[in-house]
Amino acid sequence: MNGSEAKLEHKRTLIIEDDPDGARSLQILLQLLGYEVQVARSGMEGLRLAALWEPENIICDVSMPGMDGWSVARELRRHPFAMQVNLIALTAFGTESDQRRSYEAGFDHHLVKPLDHSLLLKLLRRPATSIPPAGIPVVHAHPARAASSGSPDERSSAALSSSQS
Repeated sequence: MNGSEAKLEHKRTLIIEDDPDGARSLQILLQLLGYEVQVARSGMEGLRLAALWEPENIICDVSMPGMDGWSVARELRRHPFAMQVNLIALTAFGTESDQRRSYEAGFDHHLVKPLDHSLLLKLLRRPATSIPPAGIPVVHAHPARAASSGSPDERSSAALSSSQS
């Protein structure tokens, strides 16, 4: 096993998803791939668990009862522990304005259901604080994160194309 595979085994990932079947299937997939996974069934539970566990990745559904994923992202980004978290929106909302809203809330990536598992895995392997490969624009809405030009959805789609080269 090489160094990157060894690191992957311990990468903590929090899934915030109100749909029990969706949360469980994603949890099983990630655990089979060596991730440590916790599941929160609501935005409030997700915030509490994130503060206690301090995961490297958070995959958060956007459309949840009570506190939606955009509110979760905004609240997370207010805390120092979450500044370096790789925060991924997972949603059925796929319009450009939905994507923009995700980035403005503090998400690093916006993925649309049905989930492309290979793209998700590529995004999980990329640290949120890494410098992107040349030519890939990064859009961070949070003031503590680096900013550059480009459309909001380019980061997620660029991750797939850059990893194939």
